Amino acid sequence: MSEPTLSDVLSAIATMQGSMTTMEGSIAQLRGEFREELTRLRVDVMARIDRLQDDLTHFRDDNFVTYARVERLGETTQASVQGFEKEISGIHRQIRNLQDEVRQLRGER
Repeated sequence: MSEPTLSDVLSAIATMQGSMTTMEGSIAQLRGEFREELTRLRVDVMARIDRLQDDLTHFRDDNFVTYARVERLGETTQASVQGFEKEISGIHRQIRNLQDEVRQLRGER
């Protein structure tokens, strides 16, 4: 093979410059596409986070309402039980008094 001439070297450099320009254009296009995809991904992730936050808020609100309601029911039930205890104690006292009166009338005492 013969030595490359100056013209051959300059031609190869020009070809390489053309290839570099093409590659730079391709890289710029890929960067643009990457940025678009990244933006879409960010939007999708933020939308998903918002949905999860809404679900969590609803879950928390539902459970808080349920817990508060159960707490109120417990307090109401406790108050009712205490009221029944007083009524039952009073009825029990009346029954004992009546039993005592019946015994007295029968002459058992």
